[in-house]
Amino acid sequence: MSDCRIGFYVHHHGQGHANRTREIARQLEAEVYLFGSDLSLFSAPQDERFVKVHLPSDVDERKAVKEDWPEALHYAPLGIKGIRERTHLLTRYFDQFNIDLLVVDVSVEIAMLARLCGVPTIYMRQHGYRTDAAHCMAFESASSLLAPYPADWDEPDMPAWVRQKTFYAGGFSRFSTHSLTKDEARTQLEMEEAKPYAVLMSGFGGSGDWYKKLKQTAEENSEWQWWVLGPVPASASAPSNLKFWGIQNDPYPFLRGADVVIAAAGNNTVMEVAQLQAHYICLAEERPFQEQHSKAKILQQKNAALVLDAWPEAEQWPYYLKRVMETDTEALGQIINEGAAQKAAQHILEQALSLKV
Repeated sequence: MSDCRIGFYVHHHGQGHANRTREIARQLEAEVYLFGSDLSLFSAPQDERFVKVHLPSDVDERKAVKEDWPEALHYAPLGIKGIRERTHLLTRYFDQFNIDLLVVDVSVEIAMLARLCGVPTIYMRQHGYRTDAAHCMAFESASSLLAPYPADWDEPDMPAWVRQKTFYAGGFSRFSTHSLTKDEARTQLEMEEAKPYAVLMSGFGGSGDWYKKLKQTAEENSEWQWWVLGPVPASASAPSNLKFWGIQNDPYPFLRGADVVIAAAGNNTVMEVAQLQAHYICLAEERPFQEQHSKAKILQQKNAALVLDAWPEAEQWPYYLKRVMETDTEALGQIINEGAAQKAAQHILEQALSLKV
């Protein structure tokens, strides 16, 4: 164990930031401090050695936000008490814990606050169109940039200086230690042997028009079983080949046993599906900086997934289910680098040691 003290700022939106942080932090031979507004995912026994600092929310639902901040910032509204409180806590604990380096996943404002406090940062790279003034300022201020994907999966228009400053660790997921075969997964879930299964990771809908189209798809494609994971309520009117499993803490056996996975293009999803080298139909969701659409474009260019703009009509599904089988699952798997979390942790530690006062 080194005598370095590594901090992680964990953005609260979605689970991708927390999952990525957990996998890397568990590999670190250093004291680890977590800062964030929602650290609830860090509750496993393996996380007990982490010091957790829960930050107040930077949003006040009672106040209208006037977006009048300069273009070099992404979020800097006036009059939000939570922002003052979290800034106070961060600067206090930077000093009290004597943080040697802060990994920022992600926030331009937190990266700049750390820099102003004299704390070196490593900024986590994400897909999307991130050459705006705020991102470039965070990239410039960081001691290093860390990409949890290979260099050839980077944005084609990313400036050379950003690429040169980036450590490409490769992709990784929480499924790296799972080892069920497809047949074992199907047996575990009692999947009918002779029938093909499409497993949907919900998140691009779940009600209204989306559910109506899903029901029609299952009815008109009865030779397939359609299983749905996520916060979508079951319906008594659903056809017998459409089954809702709700939120699953471990979706691994479902994805492993599936013939086709249908999902959005969030970081967790792409990495998990890539880890399994599954046949993947990608329906990208709207995210800041077009993160998912940008990632979907790369998937499409590599023939690593079948990318669709919207849920197809029921009669179109036989065509798309045939087309997805022609995608290159090995190309999809190339985003994964075995040992990537360890490589990222080693880079973080090396940076911290080299910058340690």
